[in-house]
Amino acid sequence: MWVPRPYDPTLCERIVSLAAAQGLDRSEIASALGASLRDFDAWAESNAAFAVALADADTLADAWWHAQRRLALQSDRPHTANAWTRALAQRHGRSAHSSRRVEKAPARSGVPARSAVKVRYDIPDNGKERRPAK
Repeated sequence: MWVPRPYDPTLCERIVSLAAAQGLDRSEIASALGASLRDFDAWAESNAAFAVALADADTLADAWWHAQRRLALQSDRPHTANAWTRALAQRHGRSAHSSRRVEKAPARSGVPARSAVKVRYDIPDNGKERRPAK
């Protein structure tokens, strides 16, 4: 039976500082603090300040990743734009090798997950025979 670790109010500051300084995501922050993602979920449900700190940490980590590209472009050192693009794609739920969306786990801390937008294209017939699907 899983029981959450005891909550420490000083974790809020540490979570935000780790995300801002290194761009860590929730799993990396949990690992650095010796907690689990399930602990984070339980603490966020029972403590509004912790839920706010998690949201702030997500925003700061995202800002850190976006700043990396800007800073690399402003410096004289070479950077790999493709590696940055793939890392950011994975952070936002896309496969690193495709533009298709990857199914993510349900949202944490009561924030609803974004639903995928589905589009249907109606292509008019141009009078030519279509090749059979492979």
